[in-house]
Order: sequence, then structure tokens, then C-alpha cells
Amino acid sequence: CCCCCCCCCCCRGCCCRRGLKLDVADEEMDNKYREPFFNFYDDRLMGLEWSKQPNPELTCQFFRLLALCHTVIPEGPSIPEQIRYEAESPDEAALVVAAKVFGFFLVKRSNTIITVRERLPDGVRETEYEILNILEFNSTRKRMSVIIRTSDNKIILYCKGADTVIYERLDRKHALNEQLKEITLQHMEEFGSAGLRTLCLAYTELDPKFYDEWNERFIEAKLSMEDRTAKVDAVGEQVEKNLRLLGCTAIEDKLQEGVPQCIKTLAQAGIRMWVLTGDKMETAINIGYACSLITDEMTQFQLTGSCADVDLLEAEGHFEEATQLSVERLESQLTKVARTMEEDTAANISMQYALVIDGKALLYALSPRLRQQFLMAGIKCAAVLCCRVSPLQKAQVTALVKTWGDTTLAIGDGANDVGMIQKAHIGVGISGQEGMQATMASDFAIAQFRFLTPLLLVHGRLSYKRITRMISFFFYKNLFYGSTIFIYNAFALFSGQPVYNDFYMTLFNVVFTAAAPLVIGWFDRDLDKDLALRFPFLYHEGKQQGQLLPR
Repeated sequence: CCCCCCCCCCCRGCCCRRGLKLDVADEEMDNKYREPFFNFYDDRLMGLEWSKQPNPELTCQFFRLLALCHTVIPEGPSIPEQIRYEAESPDEAALVVAAKVFGFFLVKRSNTIITVRERLPDGVRETEYEILNILEFNSTRKRMSVIIRTSDNKIILYCKGADTVIYERLDRKHALNEQLKEITLQHMEEFGSAGLRTLCLAYTELDPKFYDEWNERFIEAKLSMEDRTAKVDAVGEQVEKNLRLLGCTAIEDKLQEGVPQCIKTLAQAGIRMWVLTGDKMETAINIGYACSLITDEMTQFQLTGSCADVDLLEAEGHFEEATQLSVERLESQLTKVARTMEEDTAANISMQYALVIDGKALLYALSPRLRQQFLMAGIKCAAVLCCRVSPLQKAQVTALVKTWGDTTLAIGDGANDVGMIQKAHIGVGISGQEGMQATMASDFAIAQFRFLTPLLLVHGRLSYKRITRMISFFFYKNLFYGSTIFIYNAFALFSGQPVYNDFYMTLFNVVFTAAAPLVIGWFDRDLDKDLALRFPFLYHEGKQQGQLLPR
């Protein structure tokens, strides 16, 4: 009943890490459908097999949504093998390519028309859909919607987004919704455990009269000169309701080469890592294991903001009581975490901790009441994993960690990481498929995450040694230079008699200021680059301010 489209690479990787054997699909059949951004095979869906399964109408709407609900621009000839899709994110491109493989080929797009070549049981046809409105995705809405007019004059809203926001807007009177909710939630948990990023898909047919009235309010909000974004979001809430669930998608967010080894090396260098991600908790935990951020030897604490009582209060509309209960529950969880750590310390048990917190719990953890308690728990952990985090929360967490006094470095690759990068002491942007916004806002730019290791352990260590050597040199140079003048003036009764000839004074400054960098430059590197990478504990010297201590 539930249509689910996913990539299988991450599942294969999880099985390999756990020593499990996974059957590989027949290469001939697999290669027939494999494309860039798409690596999936299910004989129940490929070709037109989906039309022979239960609920083919829902399946058709599922694939049609993938082909219509996006901002992707097709480029090149209208041939499936040669067309290229320009998208804001790789995820959007992957979903449009998936729709093409399943027979819903996005051919061309203008400001008002989307043309889709649909392969249906009764034949292939090109259908034009009129774009009426686009409700864009943002970190607050966590969803995107498009309203289109079909060739038979129906007005349909297609919506895709996080499961939490889609489930809140489902039509409770629609018979299939209750049937699909459970199985879709089960599939999303399975995909999340496999490290895949999930989206929920839903649609609804709009009454033309209701749409005309709503569109007037939408245009008025779009033209507003004050609080335009808030007004547009509020008007969007009025139409994104009574949705019919179609299913979910799952996309592999593949790790770059060398990420696990990079994180492991940085941990050995004594660097504590906080990962702030928008993924589900199950997905984030699996990725944490995949990149060696979390290990089986760690004691793991999971903090969640939802429970049965909170969900019941929210369903009944008692939001204040639900918030109060969530805060009290989270405070209890943080107290339990702190008590566990204290007991281990008192018993002389050497243990590493990992803290995992979801977005709803983080919202309360950043409140004035709990932020200090949350910070103290996080500081004592080897790894902190924050899930379902908005860009604003990323910046707030970074600002909170800065209050501890340590130097913070933020690294990201997308526009949603800009606030975090700008808030940290040092910002590093990764230039890649997510765009250049993070790179433009950062202090340093790298091409891949693994380059963070030489940036810190080699160039960072050498930079620290250069700066501390310079500070020590000028401090002691001026200290001894000024001391001799002061002592001489004490014997000269502070008459102003110079102890040094002006020529020798100038020569002294020229030699020690200009020549010193040349001499020191010959002995700049105390270790070879390979040794600095092989022994990450050498980075501890900078953390302990070893070069600035009096010797």
C-alpha cells in the first residue's frame, strides 16, 4: 500500500560493517535502470510493474509528485539519456531522476508550465501542468508545496517534507491515511536506521472557489512590505491541510572519502565534536557510527522531546501544558545523565559518552532554564549529536559552546550552515554540490571534509608555533631592552641620559625585527608533515598552551 523509493548503497555499507551478507541484484537488470543520482531496483515497481500492484492510482500520484514538486530546471535535449537537471540540492535532483526512471520524465519547464512525459499503462503521453503557486521550503516550515492545475482543470496541491510536519496536516477523515501512516512510519524507521534521509509525500485536491479566495490572500502576503515571510508562511498554513498521505522517499547521504578516518584522528588529537544535522535521529545515529563519531564502547544518552503524554496534550490543543511537561521531562533526563557521569567518576570508571538529542528537546535545552545544564553534559561527552536541527538552532548551539571559553570551529557545506559558521571563532566551508554559500561565509575553504585533518594538525599546529614564537620573541626582546634602560636610569638619577647610541638602537631593532624572521624561517618546521598526521596527540601542545608557558 505504501510506495517507498530508496537508494540501496547505504544499506549495503551498513551490512558490510556488521559482517552481514547482502544479496546483490542481477547486474543486467540493475544496470538497465542505474543512472547518476539513482541506484535502486525493485521488480515490483520498475517498468510498468507498479500499475499491477495494489492502489496503482496512489502510486501514480506518488511518482507524479516527484516529477512536479520541486524547483529543478531541465537543461539540454529532451532525451532521457542526455538531459541534465540543475537543482538547488542533490536530493531534489535525485528525486526528479527517480521519477524519470519510473516513467514520469520531466521534459521542460517555464515559469508557469511544467511538461512531463508520462509512461502509463495506456501509453506514453506528454502532459502540461500549469504552476499556480510554489510554497518554498525553509527551515521553519520543513516542507515544500506546489499547486498545479491539470489538463482536466483540477487544482492539486503536492507537498513533501519532514514526517513530523506532514503527519500533523493529514486528513483524519480520509480512510487510507490511517492505514498508510503506520506502515510509512515503519518504513521511515527502517530507512533511518540504514542511514537514509527520508521525506514524506502527500497531496490534496483543492476546491476552485476556496483556491481563488486563498490565492488573493497569498498575493496580498507576497506583496506585503512588512513581515512578508511570516505572512506568507501563515497563509500557506491555510492551504496545506487535509492532506492525503502517499508514502515516503529515502535518499542516501553518502559520506565523502576519508571522513571516518578524519573524525577518528581529530578525536585522538583531543578535539571534541558536536554534529548538528537536520536528519532524523535514527539516520543521524547510523551516520555517526558510519563516520566513527560514535562507537560501541561509548555510553550513549538519547534525549527526546516527545512522549505519549506530550503527544496527547498537543493533540488536545493544550500546548502550554505539553511544553511544561516536555521541559520537566528533559530536565529529569539531563539530571539523570549528570548523575550517571558523577557515579562513573566516583567509581574511577574511565568511560566515553555520546549524547544524542532531537530538535524538539534541543528547543527546550537551549532555554535559559536548561541551557547551562545541557552545556555541562555536552562538554563531558566525547561526541554530541543534535538531530532535526534548524539553521537558527545550529547558530544558537555554537554560541552556547562559545560561552564555555574554548575555541570553536564550525564546518559546513550548505546555506543552512552559514549562521553556525559565522557564529564560531573559526569557520570552514566545504565547496561542493550544496553550493558556495558556506564557502563565501567562511574563513577557510576546503574541497573535502578529510582535508580538515591537515588543516588542523599540520597547518594549524605550525601556525600556533609561529604565532607563539613571535609573541615570545617580541615580549622578551622588549622586556630586556626596556629593563636595561630602566636600570641605567636608576643609576643616572633618572636624568634622561641615553644608555644607547641612536645608531646602535636603530641597528638593534633592524637586526632583531627584520633578520629574525629570516633565521627562524630556516627552522620553521620542527616535524615532517607525515609525522604530524601520524601522531595526532602532538596537537595537545597547542590546547595546553605549552609554547607560552615560561621555561
